[in-house]
Order: sequence, then structure tokens, then C-alpha cells
Amino acid sequence: HIFGNMSILQITDIHINGEYNGQFDVKKHFKQILEANGTRDFDAIALTGDLADEGSYEDYTEIFNQVEETFGPGTPILAIPGNHDNREHLDLAYMDYINREHNFKPGTYLQRIGGTFEEPGKCVVILTLPGILAGSGNTKLIGMDNAHKELPHQGLQAFIDHEWTHRQSNIYTLFTHMPLIKPFHRFMNADVHSI
Repeated sequence: HIFGNMSILQITDIHINGEYNGQFDVKKHFKQILEANGTRDFDAIALTGDLADEGSYEDYTEIFNQVEETFGPGTPILAIPGNHDNREHLDLAYMDYINREHNFKPGTYLQRIGGTFEEPGKCVVILTLPGILAGSGNTKLIGMDNAHKELPHQGLQAFIDHEWTHRQSNIYTLFTHMPLIKPFHRFMNADVHSI
């Protein structure tokens, strides 16, 4: 993704140790993705779910470490769970990664609101990057946990409550694991069937 002068690498559905492991070496492919993009200077990396199927804390930490080794220390990573992730282990590993934020570029920071990954649909991750357009506020990458194919109502409300007063001066980009059109479509179909 390229937004103005900003460049973001999105990687999803790595499935380390997961369902595709018998078909091809997923760890090798993940490494190839990193190596193919390692010479570029990304402002942020978005890991949007199904990172490690029922992964351990060590699996998730290794993913964050590999990204950081490839793109340099302090690389801002936005991460959200997918439906195959072990939420508890991802949550712990990501919190440890977030605590490294003192290495981030000035004006860049990560925060979580609404809960933890262990509570599906509640947690929202906000990665704030310095503004890229003259006179604009910050650029905010929003990671919303919708891995259970439902609209994350509680997370969305927490995000609105948190950001409402700043919304006109910031640029927002939303990342989810599942396309948000699915729950809308199911809602519309349910409504039609009830007539």
C-alpha cells in the first residue's frame, strides 16, 4: 500500500506451523516475502491475521523478530489476530513487542484500546505515524479484530470514543482480517429472510 509518501507492507495468512505446512514450507515462504521486500524502506508493517496456527508465544515472537531484523530495529508493526491464531500467545508476544516502542521513529507510537486479543471483537490497535500531508494531523493505521466474521461492535465503539475529537485532523486506514463486507452481507440477508 502506498499513501502519499507513505509505504506500508501488509502480510496476511502466514499460517506458520499450520494447515499449509504439508503442502509447502511456510516458514521458507515467509522468509522469501521478507527478503523480497527487505531493501525497501517501509513506514510500517501490517500483519493482518492467521500468523501462526494455534501458535506458541515463541512462534509470534519469532515473526516479530524476523520482521524487525529485516527492516531494522524499531520497525512499527501493526498486528491483529485471525481465526487460526492462538489469541493468548499472540497477545503476550505483541505486548512485549509494543514495549519496544522507544526505538520507533519520533512521532510514531502504538496503543491498544478496548481490551485484549483474548476477548474477540473488542481490541483495536492504533499505530500512529507522523502526518504525511502538509497541514494534516497524524496518519493512523487501525487494526480491528474481526476474525470471527462479525462486526466488532465493542471495538468499533471504543475506537470512536477514543478518536472522535481528533477525527478531522487525522488520516485513517483500517486493516481487518476478514473483509467487513461479509458481516454486512449476512446482516442484509438475515433481514431479507425475516420479511
